[in-house]
Amino acid sequence: MLQNEGLRQVHAMLVPEQEQGTQSSEFIPHLFYSLYQIRKDPSNANQLENSTGFIRHRLKNCKSLIANNEECRNLLSKSAEEWQEHIRSREKELMVKRKMLDDLGKRLEQLKTP
Repeated sequence: MLQNEGLRQVHAMLVPEQEQGTQSSEFIPHLFYSLYQIRKDPSNANQLENSTGFIRHRLKNCKSLIANNEECRNLLSKSAEEWQEHIRSREKELMVKRKMLDDLGKRLEQLKTP
């Protein structure tokens, strides 16, 4: 589960959980279906308005949630390259910590054996 409350709310808005046996309308499939309908009949203005209304409403709410949450803005402000570098850095830190724990475990085993 997402640790950031703001991102958790955005996720819940875009991918709502199934409610007691009723099928919810997930955002991404709805988006693709709307685009398909628009492409199939681009001249139908009512269909365009109906198809995009749901999408605009969800995106507007997500934008508002993100704008009002500083932690969300900080998380989403990094580029893909910056995140890759951050991940590499964290992996290096974890490897160092794992090695320290392994070394500590070996020392404890040596102390146990007479």
